[in-house]
Amino acid sequence: MNMAIKFYYIDDDNEASNGYITGFSQNDLIVEKIEGNDFDTIISIIKEKKDICGLILDHKLDEISMSNGIHLKFRGTSIAQEIRNRQVSKDTDYNITDFPIILLSATENIKNSLDDSGKDLFDLLIIKDDLSPKSYFKWIVELTSLFLAYKKISEIKVLENLLSVKQDSLDFRFVEYLSDLINSKPVHVISQFVFKHLILRQGMLINENTLAARLGIDKENSSDWNNVLGNLNEAKYEGVFSEGWECWWMFKINYWWSGFSKKPLRTLSSNERIEIIKDKLQLPEVKPIEKLPMADSSHFWTICKGTNKPIDEIDGLIISGQSNLYPWQEYEYVSLNAAVNNINIENWKDLSPISKIRLSEFQ
Repeated sequence: MNMAIKFYYIDDDNEASNGYITGFSQNDLIVEKIEGNDFDTIISIIKEKKDICGLILDHKLDEISMSNGIHLKFRGTSIAQEIRNRQVSKDTDYNITDFPIILLSATENIKNSLDDSGKDLFDLLIIKDDLSPKSYFKWIVELTSLFLAYKKISEIKVLENLLSVKQDSLDFRFVEYLSDLINSKPVHVISQFVFKHLILRQGMLINENTLAARLGIDKENSSDWNNVLGNLNEAKYEGVFSEGWECWWMFKINYWWSGFSKKPLRTLSSNERIEIIKDKLQLPEVKPIEKLPMADSSHFWTICKGTNKPIDEIDGLIISGQSNLYPWQEYEYVSLNAAVNNINIENWKDLSPISKIRLSEFQ
């Protein structure tokens, strides 16, 4: 991609921000810092940046004096909210062009001082604690993908072109909802809907871990796993965000599987799926998945949020906060073993009321 992509960065910690800027400024991504004496000045600077491809914000801007000696009296969410307000304005003197906004902050800051409505202002959350020399490449790819998605959405207003798929293959309710957004909403609203409710949520699209679970393959211990993926290129998602997030269309996986077996994937155990794959693809080095403790079924279909291991939904407990899923989205689960032993509880936090009742039977 022979083009420079420039993100601007705002942080009150000058010493730390220099390290982040250096870390992110690799390949085709350039990150440059913005400083101002007050809120209005910073917003004006952002508005004047005609080359802005995205904005990275620290959450707590009011803790340390910036390098110019100014101690800011507002937070990153205030800047993000003002930008989002201006991005929907039709007043050309007030309006700011649409671009992704990324929150870069410490884990505790996000956990303790940012509610769900605040998180909705941002396209992506990056935890400072998770940054390392090796992890920057992943984030650079994702930031680039975010910019490219915004660019494509702003230029193309056709659902099939944005997602690179025929819309009659998709859930009609999703098509209606997204089509309405494309015809009436600004770029960041369309982008966030596709990203958060299609790309990141299992359903019509699935990620690599879920794909492996549904094929019954222990991908970590199968040397032929990449060869399996090579046979699934036709099912791979190629629409917006595909540069940063690998996904596969589930309806295309089902069609691919129907060429091998009359029995649907869902009805087969891991061992049965493996035997068919070995026979039809001539890939002997694929291994079946082993059941987690307390699990009964080997008809794996989803991923436990506590262990990141495959489980059948019947061996899982529904995580709380999923009462308002869209019809095309699937529930997230935690395994019985993870729930009983509170394994990585920070990844799932709580269970739905009905799952709590079921869990009580095992305690």
